[in-house]
Amino acid sequence: DGISDWDSYFVEAEVEYEFLKDFQAEFEFRRVFNQDNTGNIQGTERWSRLRFNLSYDYKPIKGTLSARMGYQERFAQEGTDGSARNKWRYRLTYEYPIKNWKADPQFFTEYLQATSGQRSDEWRFGMATDLNLKTGRVSLRFFREDRVETNRTLYVLDMRYRLEF
Repeated sequence: DGISDWDSYFVEAEVEYEFLKDFQAEFEFRRVFNQDNTGNIQGTERWSRLRFNLSYDYKPIKGTLSARMGYQERFAQEGTDGSARNKWRYRLTYEYPIKNWKADPQFFTEYLQATSGQRSDEWRFGMATDLNLKTGRVSLRFFREDRVETNRTLYVLDMRYRLEF
């Protein structure tokens, strides 16, 4: 019943700043709660993540091509094995504009390079869309994640609402 039925949930805060035309810096803090009912350590895992990104937007004749590079540091806390999982992240996104359509499609690929802790690098391939509202943004994305060293594939459907002010 209630929130215990959720597999995982998180709260996130981020600050974004455009320091030059088409160049942005972003800082993000995320607090994550995972319900773990398998393995030796069970219960609610709690951990935090800090991430810093630099991105650049290029606008060719049609659409927007964005390149993002970031570093994330994950701090394991209660209920986890205590290992940090730090990664460099490289992402390319192309947003294709559709005339008279508010939710333009985005196509992306992302490479996550492990630097410590969980040593599996990851590739993500997906598509997404955002719908801007007066008070924020609704996002929907679907992607495939391939974990290189473990040969594991995940399919993720991510839905979120961002309050923007």
